Amino acid sequence: MREGWKARQHEQLADVDILKPPSSFYNLDPAEQRVFLSECLGRLPNEEFEMLMAYVRGEGEAWSRKAGLQPGALRLRVHRIRMRLEELASVRARGSGRKES
Repeated sequence: MREGWKARQHEQLADVDILKPPSSFYNLDPAEQRVFLSECLGRLPNEEFEMLMAYVRGEGEAWSRKAGLQPGALRLRVHRIRMRLEELASVRARGSGRKES
C-alpha cells in the first residue's frame, strides 16, 4: 500500500531508443531506394502511374469516377500494379546482384 503513495520516477529515453533501424530493402540506403523506386515506377504506363499516385494520395475515388471505374475495380488494378512492381523489383535486384533481406 505504501508503494501506491510514492511518486513514480520517470525514466528518460535514450536517443538510441528513438532512432529507427536502418531500412534493409535490398540492402540499399535511402537515396538508392528512391532511385530504385523511381526506376520501377518509370516503367509503368502513364495511366497506371497516375492511377497509382491518385490512390496513394487518397484521391482514388475521384480518379475512378473520372475514369468511369467502380471503386472495387480501382482497388483491383492498384493491387495488380503493386504485384507487378514487386516482381519487377525482385527481378531488378537479382539482376544487379543484390540480395533481398
